[in-house]
Amino acid sequence: MLRVLCIFVFFLSATAAHGEDYKISLRNLGGSSATCADKIQEAALAFEERTSVIVVEAACKRLTQNIVNGEITYLADEVVKRSNTYTGISLASPGRFLTEQECLVNLESESNRFAELTGLEVWFKYCSNDYFSASPKWALNIEALGESTVKYLVGSAPVYGKVMATAEEFLQTIKDKLAELEVTYVDVVIHNQMVSADLVVHYYSNTRVSLQSQERLKFPSTEACMSANEWVKSVFGNTNQLVSYCASVMGKVELGQIFFGPSTLGAGASIKKFDSYSACLAEEYQQNQSYADKLGDRYLGGRCAYAPESQGSTFALNFFYKK
Repeated sequence: MLRVLCIFVFFLSATAAHGEDYKISLRNLGGSSATCADKIQEAALAFEERTSVIVVEAACKRLTQNIVNGEITYLADEVVKRSNTYTGISLASPGRFLTEQECLVNLESESNRFAELTGLEVWFKYCSNDYFSASPKWALNIEALGESTVKYLVGSAPVYGKVMATAEEFLQTIKDKLAELEVTYVDVVIHNQMVSADLVVHYYSNTRVSLQSQERLKFPSTEACMSANEWVKSVFGNTNQLVSYCASVMGKVELGQIFFGPSTLGAGASIKKFDSYSACLAEEYQQNQSYADKLGDRYLGGRCAYAPESQGSTFALNFFYKK
């Protein structure tokens, strides 16, 4: 009885001396050439070495057949503050690389950039296969000690249909727009889905960039959409942080828009409808003049396109105005 009591007293003393139990989770340590068991041991040793905590357990927790998280339990007087590349992801896919080797090649340079921009000490880094993502699936994960006002953030917006520009041209347009914002750009990735795609932007900033998508104008031909796209960029592209594009969706051509930040545009359609595109074009000027007279300086202009509620049978003047 005395022996058991002594052990119990020792346990309480040890716990009191080193504080409370805390846990940290490392996402998806499995699914690569190195096993979760190898990675979690390496992570636990690095974590204990760079902090004053005592690691009491390092374990792998299987969530699904393919997803295995790592979990480190440690004793400390207070929780160890940490930053990483995935707490700012929200619902966006973290995948950036097509293969594990491509991710591993970039691991060291990305880790150095993280440390430089955040001012934090990196204690662990690894690549993981994000099984829930559309390709590319391989994600880069960086763990650092402390907190910083500059964070690694990831934002996303849907891209409707198949963009008619090449992938390189479209991504370059997005990159050029990011260069105008006060962020440190890292990567822009397209995750293709069935009839649409997710545009995912990786960047460093002290504030999150709000990405919003809008599909508004539907046209009977590619030429009509391309003309409207140039008009959109020339009329209000300078007053709104947006990228517009033409895409093929279910046999129609749509003008899509991605806003970097809150949209200052309102949109509407004329009450008058037309049975053909040519009939709408014949009155496009008069319709625009009518709305310009009513809205004054708020009116930005409009183009003939399918009426929003028509399911592709009638046309209307689709117009924009300042909110």
